[in-house]
Order: sequence, then structure tokens, then C-alpha cells
Amino acid sequence: EKRIAVSDPYGKNDGPVPSTATAEIMKYLSDDDDGDVTFVGTSQTHVTASPAAQTVCTQNQDLLRDVLTSLVFLFNDINEMVLGFTGNKRQNGGHSDTKAFADYFELLRLCMRGQSNEKDLFLYQCNGIHKNLLHLLWKIDLAGRAGRRAASDVTKGEIILLYKEALTLHPELGEEFISNFTQNAARKERDGAVVSKAAKALDRTDDENKNDTFDHMSKLLELFVTSSKTEEYNEKYIAHYYALMISLSKLHPTFCRRMLNHGNWMWSLRVFIFNAAVNEKGELYRTLSDGAMYFA
Repeated sequence: EKRIAVSDPYGKNDGPVPSTATAEIMKYLSDDDDGDVTFVGTSQTHVTASPAAQTVCTQNQDLLRDVLTSLVFLFNDINEMVLGFTGNKRQNGGHSDTKAFADYFELLRLCMRGQSNEKDLFLYQCNGIHKNLLHLLWKIDLAGRAGRRAASDVTKGEIILLYKEALTLHPELGEEFISNFTQNAARKERDGAVVSKAAKALDRTDDENKNDTFDHMSKLLELFVTSSKTEEYNEKYIAHYYALMISLSKLHPTFCRRMLNHGNWMWSLRVFIFNAAVNEKGELYRTLSDGAMYFA
């Protein structure tokens, strides 16, 4: 069973850093390791962040800042490659390889700890990747609807997890989202070379006077979700998609009204809550149940 879609589709340093763990993280950024790193090429090897790498993400804020900045510099290239795979590469039974770039977005999320520089790297009004990240998510989602990507799209799921983490750590992103990126776009004064370098690397054009043809709230509300043979995927990723929307609804009345009045919210309750076959111990069930009780 699939949901409806209403709108038109559019596209800190707390100690020594273990050298092995550092090497594992930096491997993601090295062109010399293209054969082993999924997101910079077409390797079929799926690389995941090891426990040692995750330890670094907890212990060393300075390293995290530098790695995150370097990862953001790569965003435009990753964006193009994801779309290239979506449009041209057919694998996995006729679908694009939806795991090929998932590690990039996972590592972005693991490197985020709520540091001030993260806002400058993400906020659209600071030349960040916020808006383009959402555009990428919508395009991946549209490809899933068209059958060019599998329903259990790991890259899409990792972008959802990344976006949920970013909104949790930096509520200002939610304000940009709710305003559909039409809030005052005056650039705030930069106080560090990192931000200036990031803006230059991202090579953002000045599009303040251009209207965004997307209704981003509608695109989020109408994200493709299916209950058919995707239980494990839904538990890992889609539960966080609903948690993201519930969090936005608690903070922004405008979004809350739209979500509660949208047919897809009722669809999610009917399929994942009021269904004899659902797993009442699962994360998806708990997330939606708690959300429904909160808004009741």
C-alpha cells in the first residue's frame, strides 16, 4: 500500500586521538582510497563507520569540525554523482544502487555535535547546503516513485537521519524550512576563515531574487512511504522521518496544522497503528503512537 501525493513533483579536544580511528575517518576524504570508499566512486563495497571511528566522533570536537567542513566541501560533487546514479546507473534488479553514497550522509551526521560552525555550513542564509540538500532528497524521492530507485532507498534514509539530527541540533534550520527559504536572506557577518572558505568552496550563486518553485512543506509531507515488504527499512529510517515531522509540528504551528490535516498523516496512523499486523514494540509504532497521543 502506498500513500498519495498531492503536489506536482519537482524535482571539543578531550584527549589524544587514536591514530587508527583518525585514519579510518580521513579515509573517507582521501582520493587515494577511491577503490574502498563507496561515496567517491562506483565501488560495490559498502563502508560503514566503525566503532573506533564513532569514538573519535565523541571525543574530538576539533577533528569533527575539520572533517565536517571537508565533507561539506564535497557536497556539490556528491550531489551530482547521486543524481547521475539515479538517472543512468541501473543495478540491483533494475534499480539504481541506493547504497552507493549513503556513507557520505551518515558520516556528515556522525560529525555533527551542535557546534556553532555547523550552522554556517548548513543554513541557506549563510551560503550553506540546507536548501540543496532538500532538493536532492526530493529528487531521490521522485525517482523512487518512478521506479528508478528501490523503495528501501538507503541514501534517502541516511539523508532523513542527517536532516533530523541537523534540525534537532540547530532549530534555525527549521525556521528556514517553514519559511520556504523566503525569510530575510541577508548574510550575517563572518568571524572565521572556515565559513568564508566553505562559502567559496560551495560556489553558491546569488539567487536571492529568484523564487523557489518548491513548496518544501508539501514535499516533506508527501515523501514516498510504503508498507509493502519494507518493515526493517521503515523501522530504521521511516520512524525517524515521522519523528522529524512530529518535532517540526511541536515547534511550528503552521506545519502542525498542515501535517494533521494532510491525508498522509491519517494514512500513516491507519497503516502503522490501527493495523492488526503491526509490531507494537517497534520504533515506528511507538513514534507514531506517541505523536498521535500528543496531538490528540
